[in-house]
Amino acid sequence: PGVVLVCVMTALLVTANQVAAVQVMGEAVGRPAGPATFNRSLTITGVANVLCGASACLGLTPFASAAAMVNLSGVAARAPFLLHALLLMVMGMVPGLSMVLAQIPQPVGNAVLLVAACQLFLIGVRHYATMGLSQRDTFVLGAAVLGGAGVMFLPAEALTALPSTLQYVFGNGMMTGMLVAVAADRLLPEPQEPPGQPASRPASPGQPPGSPQGASVPETESSSQPGARERG
Repeated sequence: PGVVLVCVMTALLVTANQVAAVQVMGEAVGRPAGPATFNRSLTITGVANVLCGASACLGLTPFASAAAMVNLSGVAARAPFLLHALLLMVMGMVPGLSMVLAQIPQPVGNAVLLVAACQLFLIGVRHYATMGLSQRDTFVLGAAVLGGAGVMFLPAEALTALPSTLQYVFGNGMMTGMLVAVAADRLLPEPQEPPGQPASRPASPGQPPGSPQGASVPETESSSQPGARERG
């Protein structure tokens, strides 16, 4: 049961990661993804993972860092993607090439990932800046980020008292952050409008934002005086 629970939690985490990857890639190429795009992506990934499991291979999932590389390079064509996939297939069939790439120092690879991570962080900040977060949303976001990042700095022996299943769950920062976000979003109440105050509605054309419905726009001096335009 513990392995099944971990697999289900991992599937939820990977699915959320894939949805985010498709969304940020759509923003990077200037074509926002719709429901059909999400369904097609999840279906293809699911079929591919079933084939990977049947052939004793590791599963695959899109990474949001790909959108960061598109933002950084400005190249969103399919040709580099197909060439990269072909090179990975050749590396898998020729172990010598994999051994050569394995000799690259780890700091070099981390430096490449750092550039992609900075771009990805910028995409996330821009996305949250357009959402107009309330105090409740800000708390949910902060709790998820701090909770997920906090468990990553815990010593390994800090979770030894927990069952093995919970050790797998709370030993993963991304999984912990996702659980905290879901729990906080479900448990915290939605903000309520003050009693006796009508809910805010979009302003009518020609009406200043935030003014009550039906309020007339004050006329300017030039428009209120008869014949002002004719005299001008």
